[in-house]
Amino acid sequence: MKQNATDFNLKPKQQKFILTLFNCPDLSISAVSKRVGVSRSSFYRWLKNPNFSFALDNARNDFIKANLKDRSEERRVGKECRSRWSPYH
Repeated sequence: MKQNATDFNLKPKQQKFILTLFNCPDLSISAVSKRVGVSRSSFYRWLKNPNFSFALDNARNDFIKANLKDRSEERRVGKECRSRWSPYH
């Protein structure tokens, strides 16, 4: 069963933090904190909360799986294009 940030009894700002962190992966923890409206130290304090840590780990795993799937598709298509247009066949 797939879970998301709302399944872990998190506060709205904790949910928003996790969603923002993985929807904007180029942002630092400080930038995500500013965007959500919390201090950077709040994030590190939240990491001690088992529910928050578990939700963050689940979101990270989902993010990695989604990106690996996309990369695999890019590699497959790229390989097909290279072989199709290769001067060596």
